[in-house]
Amino acid sequence: MNPHHILDFEFGPNGEAKLQGLLENGTSPNLRAGPSDETLLHVATRRYRLGAVECLLEHGADINARTKGGKTSYAHARRRGFNDLADLLADRGATTDLNDADRFAIAVIQGKLTDARKMLKRNPGLAQTGNPEEDRLLADVAGRNEAEPVEFLIAASANISATALDDGTPLHQ
Repeated sequence: MNPHHILDFEFGPNGEAKLQGLLENGTSPNLRAGPSDETLLHVATRRYRLGAVECLLEHGADINARTKGGKTSYAHARRRGFNDLADLLADRGATTDLNDADRFAIAVIQGKLTDARKMLKRNPGLAQTGNPEEDRLLADVAGRNEAEPVEFLIAASANISATALDDGTPLHQ
């Protein structure tokens, strides 16, 4: 069984039990996989699997592990608007440092486009940084069914062909 695949695509009603069993049978909570070199905690966080996050932390997951693009689980949670999950991670000792691209993404996700415009004025490259983990923001926002943030990011020159984690472009979303 591939624990990353289970957390991402096959979690279902027994997902926590499957994960618990894998960890108890020796699977490392810090196992990495995929093009972003994600840990299990990264996957559980970005898929909003709260029970799995708690289970992984109980089994020693590195709360501050970074992906290939430099993202922590805390940054994943904040960028997706999973504030309760981000608060849990912070309460458990996660670093809460965010870069400018993370703060920009959070403003867009929260619909604070006036703040996002101010950030872009100071740093015009925020909408297209060259980091695939940051540049998928347009694809992530396109899947939320709100036109204004999508229009804002397109006008800000966000990469319209950057893919989300499921490899779908903004048009697929």
